[in-house]
Amino acid sequence: MVKDQKERCVYLGLPAFNEELAIAPLFDRVREAQKTLIGSDNASGLKVLVYDDGSTDNTAEQVRTHSHDLDVYLLSPQENGGLGVALRGLFTQFLDQAQRQDVLVVMDADDTHDPNQISELLRRLDQESLDVVIASRYRQGSKTMGVPAYRQMLSLGFAALVKVMLPIRGVLDYSCGYRVYTYEALSQIAMESGFPIQESGFASMPEVLVRLRQKSLHFGEIPLRLSYDRRLTVSKMRAWENSRRLLSQTVNWRLRPSSLESKQFAGPSSRTWWIASPVKDGKHPEVSAKEIG
Repeated sequence: MVKDQKERCVYLGLPAFNEELAIAPLFDRVREAQKTLIGSDNASGLKVLVYDDGSTDNTAEQVRTHSHDLDVYLLSPQENGGLGVALRGLFTQFLDQAQRQDVLVVMDADDTHDPNQISELLRRLDQESLDVVIASRYRQGSKTMGVPAYRQMLSLGFAALVKVMLPIRGVLDYSCGYRVYTYEALSQIAMESGFPIQESGFASMPEVLVRLRQKSLHFGEIPLRLSYDRRLTVSKMRAWENSRRLLSQTVNWRLRPSSLESKQFAGPSSRTWWIASPVKDGKHPEVSAKEIG
């Protein structure tokens, strides 16, 4: 637990692929959340890390255009790699750029997650000295709007399976992407090539938790407010394909835990496969932090 939250910077990681329509409304809500965070002394500041995963639309330009009043870094890889590669990039950039008292919040960039819940995640993190807190669809008080019924059933079935196969105390939702991680938690897993993730797709979300599960960490959850009806872009999630992969890997991680260390990680082995550029007044003044290796 941070003794003085005023010293803590919150990094907001946004994995984005073709989200040009969502950036403006999302950044408006991030600015509101920033006022609450700093005004309530929950953090010294907010830095936004946008991992533009090879978008073919104007996502990057929208980030530059709507970044006013926000401290934004645009992470630009050479090509699309998938969610797992994007998470590796965000985790590694955070570990290289942040201080030990800082935290990383990861949420979807499609404007379906409410940035105002960042304060709730931090409150739970601090009150119980936790290492990871998840905004969960399966906690009392959660609200899920606009999600098709079959998607909800698939998610619920997967959650029940993983809870039995790979139980983590305090966790019910293994696949929701809205989470806060402490620097200390992520740094325990980091390697020379950055944070290790094998899965390039949606299965990377539970994989992160399975890896952290191997350490003596403490997990918790808060109820999620998911507004899927706010989506302005096309969903990239292939529900049935993802479900089959999640099922296969859950069984594999249970029966062969050594497979987490014996396979190649998603994306390039280099720690520097993206460029991280600060965005100021809609421009990139200079390349910083990372060079493509």
